[in-house]
Amino acid sequence: MFRYFELKATAVSQVKERAALKMLAYCSYELKLPQISLKWFVPKYDNSHLWEHRASNDIISSANDMMGFYRGTDKVSIWVRADLALDDTLDTVSHEALHALEFISTGFYYPDSEIFAEDFAGDMVKKYGYRCLSPKRCDIFLDWLVGKDFSDGRFEKAKDAVRTKASAPKKQPVEFQDITQEQWFIEAAKRSAEAWNIWRRERSLNGAV
Repeated sequence: MFRYFELKATAVSQVKERAALKMLAYCSYELKLPQISLKWFVPKYDNSHLWEHRASNDIISSANDMMGFYRGTDKVSIWVRADLALDDTLDTVSHEALHALEFISTGFYYPDSEIFAEDFAGDMVKKYGYRCLSPKRCDIFLDWLVGKDFSDGRFEKAKDAVRTKASAPKKQPVEFQDITQEQWFIEAAKRSAEAWNIWRRERSLNGAV
């Protein structure tokens, strides 16, 4: 069992924190996400020197060693391990941002969720990685910092449509972003289909239905 604790952002290097926040802003822009915060955590072992910088006394337990995670019970935050290399940090922020989209929009994770998150993260790092490290002005990041909701309230609109369905004279359409034509989605779908075909062939060879 692996154990971690939440780390205050002030204990993370400014370069890493700023780069991670920029990537979260870019992900929010691309995925049309509402405002989501970034939380940091570190393994409890070998980090006793950081214990005084813990955000709470709570211990996070996991059967697997984690680079990041998203909790459906905490829809407004993604968690990223603070002792990752900078490129892994940006990759993990993007990975967890897609999980956030999945859960916020549907209430559960998609089948083959990790494949899609992995491909999306790779695409985001290629597209925005250098911008996250650049000192140049970034309007997307500045808009996000001051609280811009890139989702334009689309998730709240969906909830309101459900609440008022009985009394509303007409159903108000809710526009969702179509990500099925994005290159990362297409590549992930191909990989997912290949994995399923291999699994079916193996079951067939073993005499399974």
